[in-house]
Amino acid sequence: MDEPVKVKPFAALYVRVSSEEQVKGFSLEAQREELLHYCALHSIHVYKLYADEGISGKSITGRPALQQLLHHAKQGEFGQVIFLRMNRLARNLPDLLQMSELFQSLGIRMHSLTEEMPPDTPIGTFLLQMRGAAAQFEREQTAENVKLGLRQRSKQGKWNCGNIVLGYRWGSDRKDSSISKAEIVPNEAEIVKQIFEWYAAGLGFKAITNRLNKSGARTKKGKLFSVNGVRNILRNVNYAGKIKYRTREPVKSKDQQTEYVVTGEHMAIISKDLWDRVQYQLKERSRPSLKKIERVYLLPGLLKCPSCGSGMIPIHTKRRRQSGELIVRHYYVCGRHHNRGSKACRPNHIPADEIENWIAKQIEKLVSSTAALNQLSTAICGKKNSQNHPDLIRELSDLEKELNMLRQRKSRCFEMFEDDYLSKEELQEKLRKLDTASEPLILRKTELEQRIASTNNFTVVKSDEVQKALTQFQSLFLQSQPEQQKRLLKTMIEKIVVPTDRQIENSIIYGTAAIAHLNITAVSEKGMSSVWKTQSA
Repeated sequence: MDEPVKVKPFAALYVRVSSEEQVKGFSLEAQREELLHYCALHSIHVYKLYADEGISGKSITGRPALQQLLHHAKQGEFGQVIFLRMNRLARNLPDLLQMSELFQSLGIRMHSLTEEMPPDTPIGTFLLQMRGAAAQFEREQTAENVKLGLRQRSKQGKWNCGNIVLGYRWGSDRKDSSISKAEIVPNEAEIVKQIFEWYAAGLGFKAITNRLNKSGARTKKGKLFSVNGVRNILRNVNYAGKIKYRTREPVKSKDQQTEYVVTGEHMAIISKDLWDRVQYQLKERSRPSLKKIERVYLLPGLLKCPSCGSGMIPIHTKRRRQSGELIVRHYYVCGRHHNRGSKACRPNHIPADEIENWIAKQIEKLVSSTAALNQLSTAICGKKNSQNHPDLIRELSDLEKELNMLRQRKSRCFEMFEDDYLSKEELQEKLRKLDTASEPLILRKTELEQRIASTNNFTVVKSDEVQKALTQFQSLFLQSQPEQQKRLLKTMIEKIVVPTDRQIENSIIYGTAAIAHLNITAVSEKGMSSVWKTQSA
């Protein structure tokens, strides 16, 4: 006879409010009191109360308390999760179902104080899905109403940008405090005028950025100006006293939007004549070059600036000799310097051909060394993978769900950019963060897929076959297309740190999780242990 399932004695309590809900009877304190009163009444021991304050429930990412709760759940710290209402836990159906599956697999019960949730039954699953769908519909409907309201304000020429536009301040009217409007900030407006005048006089984005940062001028957020920031200022119709908005027309495709520009209620900072001259020059200067330099750079995102540690980006220079021959040289330079000027960092030019050739040689030495061969032969020939296959599949499924959520967030960022809720600079920053969050997940997913495949297709391999395969790897890498080399390097290398004197041969390569099993410190032939490191080192 099967023994009854024992429920773990501790419970995790979860509370959440978003900023607009603070005044609707869902304050954190009210939720805490309800949950603690319930636990005291039913003699339930509380493991911990997790609280996310002022955070939207549209996604489980970005909620530190919930992420901590999920982490502790996987460690088996409690037997049930208690919350006031379903939409406190999630207002997104996929997120809710994902958490439900996780808790169910861990034997953790979900309990709402205000909604009936029959556990582990078809009707319970159905009710969970219906309530999750209702919560998601409510969130999406609210978001759509807000979007429609903003669009209607824009049509009327009303300000929708808050305090994010340099040169303007959103606040109460000095004569009537009940009225809010956009006012010009004189010192910021002078910076904006200077940017337009410099560009009209022939200066480029980078030259303007350099002048601004050296003069001590700063953005609305108090940061250094960037090339993209200057470009966005020059294209912002607000400065001409206009409001821009986009809307989807009924006769057009869902993905197609029509852009409108209307006269705003706020005062212009830039005259019509100066605005028109700048827009004409922007159009003229943006024409693509007839002679493109075709070259794939292998190390963007991997190579780090020796001065500030930011990513280095590729550039090329052209010089024509007296004979008429065009000389093109390729470099990596500090991305911070390139985007924000000399006030932010030095350029730190590193010849692209030299650093890329050096990296290729280090990989060749790594995979062909005796120590590496011995380790790989032992791993492949002498030991059978002992990982628990179902656990690997479960982890792989969880990773795929997380990656899917990150992809959805990227899509949402593009939608917000198209609707003018995000500037180009803010969009790029959000996409960078999402890519940073995705990279370790993608690497782990690749590793899991390889381990599952090796478990399913285990065969005994001889040492000489391993050596032959490694030799083929070297030749394949050198003969493969640059884009393929680029992808391979990203699976093996986390980052490349160049010393401050920019001596390439003294650079350090940090390996990724994909080669973490290889004992790099043991691969010491020809000084390789001083070149290859792990993140823990």
